[in-house]
Amino acid sequence: EVFLVPYDGSVASSSRSLPLKDLEAALTRLKAKQTLFVFDGMVARLGTGSDSRSKPVLPQWNPSGSSTVHLIATNGAGRVVEDEDHRHGLFTYYLLRALRGESDVNRDGEVTLGEAAAYLNQKVLWASKTQYGQEQRPAVVPPLKATDPASAIALAKLASVRASENP
Repeated sequence: EVFLVPYDGSVASSSRSLPLKDLEAALTRLKAKQTLFVFDGMVARLGTGSDSRSKPVLPQWNPSGSSTVHLIATNGAGRVVEDEDHRHGLFTYYLLRALRGESDVNRDGEVTLGEAAAYLNQKVLWASKTQYGQEQRPAVVPPLKATDPASAIALAKLASVRASENP
């Protein structure tokens, strides 16, 4: 079974972890038109022993009929980079930078889900390889195309900077 493991959780025990199937069931029951689920943590298969010959189980995000878009720190199961300098995950660090406007490529003063996802894919992969020597690829499930309505969902509106004249 696949579990979401938060920062203070452990792969040795499921007591501080959330079964992915339970989360997906709860999200599916929501009556929301659209839901965005963002997760920066480890995705693990718990309680399976240490048989390295067994085929890895990939998380099954987004069951049929779900209106949830998942923005996940890694595209499979495994650990994510924890950035000790910034005191949280590398994914969260770049998500916050994206929401502050670094991902607003068309400079319209609005950060969309599509812009943030593209920014995260580029920056997290680059930083994980160059600074930490491992590969972390964020995932968006279901995958977004530029023409998808979910791609245009506004995540942040940037404050306009006004020039002031002081004598």
